[in-house]
Amino acid sequence: MDQMDEIRSIFSPILGERVWGAKLGIGSFLTMEWGWPRRRGVIRGRALPPRGAWHLWIQHCAWRFEQGDKVLTASEDDRETIAALIPRLNGHILLDIQIRPAVWDTFFIFDDALVIRTFTFYTTEYENWDLFMPDDNVLTLGPINQWSYGSSNLPRDKVPTRFYSPPHTEEDDQPKGSDDEAGDAVDPA
Repeated sequence: MDQMDEIRSIFSPILGERVWGAKLGIGSFLTMEWGWPRRRGVIRGRALPPRGAWHLWIQHCAWRFEQGDKVLTASEDDRETIAALIPRLNGHILLDIQIRPAVWDTFFIFDDALVIRTFTFYTTEYENWDLFMPDDNVLTLGPINQWSYGSSNLPRDKVPTRFYSPPHTEEDDQPKGSDDEAGDAVDPA
């Protein structure tokens, strides 16, 4: 299994599931929930809102929310517009996730032609998104070609980082063109 298949397989339990709790967070961060609600702790005497067994946190990247060929809103729009439109995702089914290898631009594809597209803009330091899971593991994508999967209870620097490399193909083992094929051959005539 190549790395892209491995990443997609981590998402497989929520493909075909309805999103709930989709909302704007701090700045242009987005969160979405799948699965049963999980209770969280209390801070300063107030209970934190529940999170889904699966919790997606989109952060440190640009994004667009689209329906068909229309852009509904984007990460740098005014907060009121974003806050009003993102909840439209609630109740929709996550059909697929597509990732552009190496740069990690991601397409979260929902029914009714709804799509959240993320675009990497940090080459070092910051992740694009995290998917927290019911087993307390987290899948993190970014920056650029880095990703990790491991316990969300560990500090980030303790979860092994992996670097994306494209799968090896038989073409990679074939010799590249010679000078003759490049058009540098001398005409014997």
